[in-house]
Amino acid sequence: MRLRAPLVALVAGTLGLGGCATTSTAAPTRAQVYTPSLTSASTARPAVSATASGTCWEGSLALYQDPSAWRCTAANQIMDPCFAPHDQTNAAQLICTSAPWAPAIRLDLTQPLPLDSANSTGSGPKPVWAFELVNGDRCVLGTGTAPQVGTVVLDYVCTSGANAGGLDRGHQRWNVEYRAVRSSTVRSLAVRTAWD
Repeated sequence: MRLRAPLVALVAGTLGLGGCATTSTAAPTRAQVYTPSLTSASTARPAVSATASGTCWEGSLALYQDPSAWRCTAANQIMDPCFAPHDQTNAAQLICTSAPWAPAIRLDLTQPLPLDSANSTGSGPKPVWAFELVNGDRCVLGTGTAPQVGTVVLDYVCTSGANAGGLDRGHQRWNVEYRAVRSSTVRSLAVRTAWD
């Protein structure tokens, strides 16, 4: 009888029961600020692969709380987001890219930015533009109609063709609900790196 109590305490401690805390070895999500600029220092300067001429007509749909992000067009191609330097309201050149990891295009404006159509900063938390998951897939915030599984809106489009949504930033290791290609269900995956 006396041996049973220490044995139960040992098993409870091994399993993390009975008030013993368990520790997680998962690394926290690495959050990065993506602020390309032609004049300012940047934490993630993209490689400019081409130059185009065009115009912008409204604030970015992808980064809808960023007043320096724009929705633009060049040669009948929509580019969103395009970034104006934060310190220039009358910018003549913007940097456009579809994702933080994608090559960028320098857009030479043929008309001034329509400053009255810029995004406002908003009152809620700034949306996450893109992230890389622990499975290696990369996802960006979509600008069109998003599919939904149950109550989860899958507003991120991933490079594999998958979708993700329901981003949870409440812990050091962020999680997102992920629907793989040709799947009708979602599963929770950890976010390795995120850009806003």
